[in-house]
Amino acid sequence: MSHSTDRRSFLKRAGVSLALPLLPSLRPRTAWAAAPTPKLKFISVYFANGAYMEKMDDNGNFVHAQREDLWTCQGNDTSLVLSPLLEMLRPFQNQLTQIKGTKMNFPAGAEHPSAPTGFLTGQFMGQDGRTVLAMPGKSIDWEIAAKLGTTRVPVLHLGVEQGVNTSVSHGKYTKMYYGRTSWKSQSEQFRKIDNSVEAFQEIFGSGSMSAAPTAREIAMAAKDKSIIDLFKEEIQAIKNSAANSDKDRLDQYLQSVRDLELASKQDFGSCKTTIGANFTADPVSEANKRNANFNLRTSNMIQLIVQGLACGATQVASFMLQNEDNDTDVGIRIGPCAHPTAQTHSISHFGDPSRRQYNPEYKSVQMWNTKQLLSLMEKLKQTPDVDGSSLLDNTLILYGTGLSNASSHASNNLPILLAGGLSGRIRGNRLINAQNQQYGNVLAGILQKFDIDVPKFGRGTGRLTL
Repeated sequence: MSHSTDRRSFLKRAGVSLALPLLPSLRPRTAWAAAPTPKLKFISVYFANGAYMEKMDDNGNFVHAQREDLWTCQGNDTSLVLSPLLEMLRPFQNQLTQIKGTKMNFPAGAEHPSAPTGFLTGQFMGQDGRTVLAMPGKSIDWEIAAKLGTTRVPVLHLGVEQGVNTSVSHGKYTKMYYGRTSWKSQSEQFRKIDNSVEAFQEIFGSGSMSAAPTAREIAMAAKDKSIIDLFKEEIQAIKNSAANSDKDRLDQYLQSVRDLELASKQDFGSCKTTIGANFTADPVSEANKRNANFNLRTSNMIQLIVQGLACGATQVASFMLQNEDNDTDVGIRIGPCAHPTAQTHSISHFGDPSRRQYNPEYKSVQMWNTKQLLSLMEKLKQTPDVDGSSLLDNTLILYGTGLSNASSHASNNLPILLAGGLSGRIRGNRLINAQNQQYGNVLAGILQKFDIDVPKFGRGTGRLTL
């Protein structure tokens, strides 16, 4: 086999493949004269149940001025004053843009099912329990993936929280919509991977979410072997041809893959979940049982996103930190607290007098969300891209949710943050006031940054300049 490698090279054997990082010394000689150009990348990060922020009317006026707002920043188009909730992101302030004043105005009763659906589509659920998507009917992650070109995994759709009971309905809306943000077409919601072993296999293994693990993968899991052990001869052949600096780069990369594989097995313990998506046990206890390794799984998923981008297996990832309207005990996420068994969705109604005792826990959940964004940004910053810049420098992160004031299910003044450099295509340290524009206008503005020129998107009316 040839060992001239680029970002999309893979070692393949018996239905298993291993993605490789770029090794400059093994690039074809014809490419040595020109520095490699980094690919654009996109990551969406969704957190559930709104934010700890004040409710506003459509004119931008606070409805309950006596309450706290931990989300909303101050500033203008040239300066951003970070809010208490986002202060920890200060090291990356020059790559942050908060957008306020966008809306989706979901129909009453459709807020929770529409929030994750609308995050990447700009649409909301119809009364028949299905989405109402404008043509072409894709979410922006799929639009961007199609523009950026073919990769082994076009869209890496990952989530942390397990336990969505698809047989349960919320009024007219099935809860299957609560745990996914990615839509491949108008009628096809893209399946989310919610255990890190399967996510690891998607990037480094057989690469088929629907396929059962191969016999070789099962044997590796049983013997506690790594996928890297399958390719010892090929890896050694590559090292024999590589410069010393690339040997070190390859060793570091392979060690990180091995470590991540081990952590993934610790998270779930087997190659495939033994609990189906449609479980019948009590949803609270079952969700808690399956989410016992919540923080480990979160760390694994963040690492997997970074590794997937670093080796070129994907250029687009959609990540859900929680399912919407989730019922997992708060203590599983934030650790010791006064009310560890309080349900995460229930405490998001922080304005309800009967639930204000849980406000410290809800604030901690919100801080936990931001910490995960910080961890993702740090790891992207620490990971070099093909030209020596960082992955973060060439990535756009869309961070937010489909509800604003969680206590009232408000869907105006949505909490939206953009992060990353996108190869210089977007400025940071900014606060953009969209002045009550449809959220679809934000999505159209994001698409424009990837050279996808659409006059509007979803239920939008135009395009917000970013």
